[in-house]
Amino acid sequence: MYRDKFNAIAKTDDQTFIMMTSNLFALLDGYTEARKITDLNDLKNLLVADRLKTTFSPVLLRHVLSTEAKSDKGWLSAYELAEIADNYVANYTDSHFPK
Repeated sequence: MYRDKFNAIAKTDDQTFIMMTSNLFALLDGYTEARKITDLNDLKNLLVADRLKTTFSPVLLRHVLSTEAKSDKGWLSAYELAEIADNYVANYTDSHFPK
């Protein structure tokens, strides 16, 4: 939710750039708090992981999200996601059947 709003925000005519900047920081703060980000490495991993997920096919994304939902933090590092994705692609067809 926060990330989508952050990425979609646009300045309105009745808004100053200072106000927009403040809104961007508030959305980013909400996103990092919701994702339990505690340090710069976590933030980097989350941003790369989020970007990586945008490249996945719908079937692969469903698989990754179901695996990710079981994690303690609610998200996986970029390399963990990449490993899951590589294993899935190596073992399943696009129609979700084993090779």
